[in-house]
Amino acid sequence: MKKTFLSYKYSNEDKENLDKVIKVCSILKSFDFKNYCSIFDEEKFRLEKWTGKQIMQKVFEKIDDSDIIFFLILSEVESPGTILELGYCLAKKKKLLLLIKNNVNNNIFRRQIDEVINFENIDDLNSKLKSKYNMI
Repeated sequence: MKKTFLSYKYSNEDKENLDKVIKVCSILKSFDFKNYCSIFDEEKFRLEKWTGKQIMQKVFEKIDDSDIIFFLILSEVESPGTILELGYCLAKKKKLLLLIKNNVNNNIFRRQIDEVINFENIDDLNSKLKSKYNMI
């Protein structure tokens, strides 16, 4: 079973996009990936008052343990956290896959990640991921 990590923008993100992150996590899980996404730890981080440094330390451990790192980009506004994760992944020479909405053009991730899936909506992304990973 492949271990995967999903990077996404959390800070100042609207609920609709955070709901999309959860849907993408479900899609990855349906492919029998062991996927980590910190969105499911956000309440724990808040309640236990984790520092940014503690959160990033956990994220880096999960990235180190993953076979594929997915970057989910839903808007033009870049997140400092995902940029930090990108730099870490590049330094560690991790396999990266960019999942990016069609209407997002000017983005640092397009310039750094060679393997890209452009999508219109979550159903379109699901279909393209199924095709890539030979799922029917």
